[in-house]
Amino acid sequence: MNLREMLRNDFGEDLSIEGGFGQSAKDPICLITSQARDASLTQLKIARFIYGAMGAYWRVIAREYVANEPGRLEKLTFEIKFTEGLEVVTEQRNLYFDLSAIELHEADQLPPISISLPTPFDVSLPWQIGYFHFDNLIDNETDHPGLGFSAAYSAPHTKTTVYVYDKGISSLINGNPVATAETEYLQALLDYKTMFPQARLVHEHLESQLHVSLFECEHAFAAVLVATSRGLFFKLRLTIEGPHEQYMRDCAWASIGTFSQMLRQRNLNA
Repeated sequence: MNLREMLRNDFGEDLSIEGGFGQSAKDPICLITSQARDASLTQLKIARFIYGAMGAYWRVIAREYVANEPGRLEKLTFEIKFTEGLEVVTEQRNLYFDLSAIELHEADQLPPISISLPTPFDVSLPWQIGYFHFDNLIDNETDHPGLGFSAAYSAPHTKTTVYVYDKGISSLINGNPVATAETEYLQALLDYKTMFPQARLVHEHLESQLHVSLFECEHAFAAVLVATSRGLFFKLRLTIEGPHEQYMRDCAWASIGTFSQMLRQRNLNA
């Protein structure tokens, strides 16, 4: 049974691939779509199926072309974290892909995958935020103007939602990004504490336009982030459910850091 058949049987998705299992440059996975974006998304789906089945946290950390091999081969390097008995294992693993069928200029790499929000929101969210990976996008704006869009992400035992909205006060956010960030953050904390009154604040990080709180609640771990950027609110809600290892919290905090840096850069480029 080849990889395409295995993934279709196990996960119900028929990917545009053929060839090998991608464990070496001699046995690459052949991407048989001609569209660069589709090929890039297929790479991420394969990684998610393989490493997700292990219950591992994972992220792409590098991509490079492989020289001195026939075809046009690309090596993707992933960092993965998982438990083996009582030990937390951190490894780098590679998957090799043949890109010969894809329409690319000689020096081009496959594009990173992002999720573009519809007009009037000038925002693209990454498919990968640290160790979290995109699940779906919900349109709240059409039926409830001002509430924008929410994007769901996940990792093992962890659910994350990113909200992008303006409450109909985009001009006020633009004119007072620091004050509106603080006000919206305090409201988000009130909402969270109302839902989870037993939650205990364990860490708080405050910047002028970005605020983060971490909570413990019985066996769960949660985070609330609120920021302003270019007339919009960005809010992130994260929950690790049930008993969990410290490395899962570390991965969550690293992913929050990735998202925070994206927002800082967005404000610098404003």
